This record gives sequence, structure tokens and C-alpha cells, in this order.
Amino acid sequence: MAFQIESEEYHAIEYESEPLLVAEMIQEILYNIGEITHVNRETGIIEGKIFKGLMAWQPAKVRINITKNDNGTKIDIRTYRQESALINYHGAQKAMNTLLSSLADDERLKSNSKTGW
Repeated sequence: MAFQIESEEYHAIEYESEPLLVAEMIQEILYNIGEITHVNRETGIIEGKIFKGLMAWQPAKVRINITKNDNGTKIDIRTYRQESALINYHGAQKAMNTLLSSLADDERLKSNSKTGW
């Protein structure tokens, strides 16, 4: 019997663009590195899985909460993944790094970020 733990990672980013535009770009990026499993426009939540950079049979799950703030949009990103308790593969952290790299590489979002990356 294998023991499992859940690794988890959190990151927040602010953009000067409107929430709808940010949500569309994030969905496109998430589609390229994994899959989208759920979108709720009323609550601003996008859920999915990240495969890129991880073992395909054990993707990381991602939950992105998109909210309007005073100067644009704030996104809260949480990645998590079930892993062996004996060997932590840092799947949530790797998935977060993959997503953040993809966001940083997107020219449309790069010029709108207020968090300095």
C-alpha cells in the first residue's frame, strides 16, 4: 500500500487588462500545456490539469480564480498534485513553474503584468 500526500503551490499576479481578456488568454495557455476541465464565468474560476513537464499519468490540477480589482485583474493560481509520501516529486511546484513560464512568455500578458516578471 503506497502512502500519498498532496503537494500544493500558490501564486498571485495582477494585470492591468480587463478580467475577460485575461481569462481568455489564460484559457488558451492552459489548453497548450494541459487541459481545461471546468470554467465558471460567474465566479471567475478556471480549473484544469497541467501535463507539460510532468508524468502524463499523474498531471497536476490547477485552479485559477480571476477577479476584478481597482486597476485591472488579479489572478490567484493554486496547483496541487497527489504524490508518493516517500518520494516527493514536487509536482505542484513544477506545474506552477510551467504555467508561470507560459504566462511570462505570452507577449499579450507580459506588457500588462504589474508584478514585475
